[in-house]
Amino acid sequence: MNQILKQLNKIRVPESELEILSHSDGGYMKYGYKNQPFTGYMVMDYHPNGYVMYEEEFKEGEHLGWDNLYYENGQLERETLASARLLTGALSSKHANTKYARFLTIHKLSLVNLSRITFRIKIALF
Repeated sequence: MNQILKQLNKIRVPESELEILSHSDGGYMKYGYKNQPFTGYMVMDYHPNGYVMYEEEFKEGEHLGWDNLYYENGQLERETLASARLLTGALSSKHANTKYARFLTIHKLSLVNLSRITFRIKIALF
């Protein structure tokens, strides 16, 4: 079985091949690739079989878009929509009765003390 990645049309580059272009006051980094602000997916980790384990989407060098976590078999485990200051997303988890529970997870990053506050709300069982 081949891995099915989210948004196949986007470039994927290992983290080690990207360069840090700048740091913001809030501690966020801007990344570049081939001397340009990076747009695409930064691959953070791989499974032993070579499939992508975790990737983050960047636009114009900033972390903005989808964060995707994949199972070792290549299937999407979790997707989170992210921005530099506020992260929101939908988390799906499979239950024994084969239904999926859908959760909205909101992470608010505090720039004052660099802490993260997480709110999790169960939306529906379908």
